[in-house]
Amino acid sequence: MLLSALLGLLASGCASTGPSFGDTVMAEGNAVADIGEQWEEGQALIRKGNKKVSKGNDQISEGKENLADGTSMVKSGEKLVRDAEKKYEQSRVVLPAK
Repeated sequence: MLLSALLGLLASGCASTGPSFGDTVMAEGNAVADIGEQWEEGQALIRKGNKKVSKGNDQISEGKENLADGTSMVKSGEKLVRDAEKKYEQSRVVLPAK
């Protein structure tokens, strides 16, 4: 944005008195400063994004572990229930009729 203003100043300089050397340097400095700010913002977003990716990968790993543990617990619990029901059926005493 400032670079285009600088170019505009330089182009219009041919028709009238041009910007001073100081004006030109200031305009260029402002344009470079804007580019530097944009670069810094980009670097900050990259760092933040990398942290989120890392956190997400950790959550995926933890989720897979939880899924495996939960599945194993369900299978163990279902076996305990089946065994208990089977033992109960086997232990039922049929009383003789009177």
